[in-house]
Amino acid sequence: MAGHVVIAIKAFGINHAEMHMRRGEWAEAAQVIGIECVGLVHSCPGGEFPIGAKVAALTGGLGRTINGSYAEYTRVRASNVALIESDLPWAELAAIPETYATAWTCLFRNLEIVRGQTLGSKCFCTTAENSWETKYEKRNSHGNKHEANTSYAALTPLLASNV
Repeated sequence: MAGHVVIAIKAFGINHAEMHMRRGEWAEAAQVIGIECVGLVHSCPGGEFPIGAKVAALTGGLGRTINGSYAEYTRVRASNVALIESDLPWAELAAIPETYATAWTCLFRNLEIVRGQTLGSKCFCTTAENSWETKYEKRNSHGNKHEANTSYAALTPLLASNV
């Protein structure tokens, strides 16, 4: 079907909504649930993605009005699929789509952050031996400055490389 992508699912995330679906507490659930996935393009009649491309997909009815990611294959609107370039293992990659979408929604819809604004975040540590603080700054593709702080020494290298 043009405008849709068939994905061979390699991994999927499990989120809070799916726990409710499994219990029958969600009003709208497909026969096969699963709201997000990562995998390889199996077919794409509209040509939006090449066959074999690594992709992530989420929402767009997945697991609610169309069979979702708890299957070997799913069919998703092309607008709900993103091309991925990553060497992360499938299981780790599967944790990203819903997390990214949640963060994006909070920043750009809820907070309505715009170019040039500064966003701050803090990682807390309660152990006395790690009670020092370090700070890193980086600009994202939207032109916003992100200031991140940590008082946990083990997070310093990760924070420095990924802020």
